[in-house]
Amino acid sequence: MLMHDRIGITILSLSVWLTTLFLSTGDLRAEDVPANRDEQIGLTVVTFNVLVDIAPASEVPAWSKRKALCSSVLRTTDADLIGLQEPSPAQVKFLLDELPGYEAVTFKGYTDATLLFSKESFLEKERGHW
Repeated sequence: MLMHDRIGITILSLSVWLTTLFLSTGDLRAEDVPANRDEQIGLTVVTFNVLVDIAPASEVPAWSKRKALCSSVLRTTDADLIGLQEPSPAQVKFLLDELPGYEAVTFKGYTDATLLFSKESFLEKERGHW
């Protein structure tokens, strides 16, 4: 369970390929809901297909040639949540090193579908078996 300001968000990995976010109404209190419907609570969510670093040669440059650009693009988004598709463990480690302030959530240790969350935006309350 992650807490973003006043909104509780439960992250449930349905499979290695799919991560779905559900708003958890159990964590919302009446005083947490904005009184004015025009008041918004900002949350930036990014999804990014990294392309695994062991992919065969293709039209896409090798990871060594694109990793700096990938981390730069993700850094500039200043996202609260980043969904990574197809990263290898080494790619996740690299991105965590390049994006200080983020923590990774994976599906049972598999990094194929990894969720990075901003520790500035979220407080991790617990981590389950998913």
